[in-house]
Amino acid sequence: MKFVTEYIRKDYLFIAVVVLSALLFFVNLGSPQIERWDELTNVQVVEASSGLNLKLNNEPFLEKPPIWYLTTSIFRDVIGDSATVYRLVSAISGFLSSILIFLLVEKNINKNAGLWSALAFLSFSQLFVANIGDYFF
Repeated sequence: MKFVTEYIRKDYLFIAVVVLSALLFFVNLGSPQIERWDELTNVQVVEASSGLNLKLNNEPFLEKPPIWYLTTSIFRDVIGDSATVYRLVSAISGFLSSILIFLLVEKNINKNAGLWSALAFLSFSQLFVANIGDYFF
C-alpha cells in the first residue's frame, strides 16, 4: 500500500490527466443517440461491411481508411450493438492521445508543460460528441 501512495504522490499530475481524460471521454459515451449524419454514415458502413470490404448502400466505401471500421466491427461483435460501441474506438483513441501527449511533453520538457499540453488537447471541443443547436441539421 505504501508503494501506491508514494506513486500517487510522485505522479499526481499524470493521475490527474488520466482521471480527467477518462471522465471527458467515457462518461455518457452512449448519449445522445446516433443522430448526426457522419455518425450515422459510419454506423451504416460498419453494419454493411465485412472485414476490409467496406460498403455503403451496396457500393464500395473508399472515403476513409478501414482501421476504424474494422476495430469498431470487432467491438460490436464482442460487446453488442449500441451507440457506446460505435463511439468507443474514438474515445479510446482520444484517451490514449491525451496520455501520450502528457508523457511525451513531460519527457522532453517537464511535468507542468505536460499537464498544460494535455489540458490544451482536452479543451478542443471537436473531440467530444456534441450537436448544440442542431448545427448539422
